[in-house]
Amino acid sequence: MKRVAGLFILFIVFACDDNDSKGCIGKVLRENEMIPYKGQELGCRSHLALYKLGNEQYFLMNNHCVDALFLPFDCNGNSICLDPESEACANFEQAEYKGIIGISKK
Repeated sequence: MKRVAGLFILFIVFACDDNDSKGCIGKVLRENEMIPYKGQELGCRSHLALYKLGNEQYFLMNNHCVDALFLPFDCNGNSICLDPESEACANFEQAEYKGIIGISKK
């Protein structure tokens, strides 16, 4: 019984941590009113790409029909390229593209 209780507590700790990959991605999708991307037609729908640099996750919004500049942001919604000459922005060039992870609901 103690073992089951310990596993349950461990599950709750990890399930509530927004810094883990699934928690962070879920949080970003919810905040941007998106659903997980599963191969849907992109068309003119906004979509979200995931990038990884070390242990950090970054996101980049895109839309093929909108002429706008989208800046990469972290799990907390902080843009890392407000100052294009910042070290964080320069380092983003080395981030590994992981793919599209979200698409707008409509």
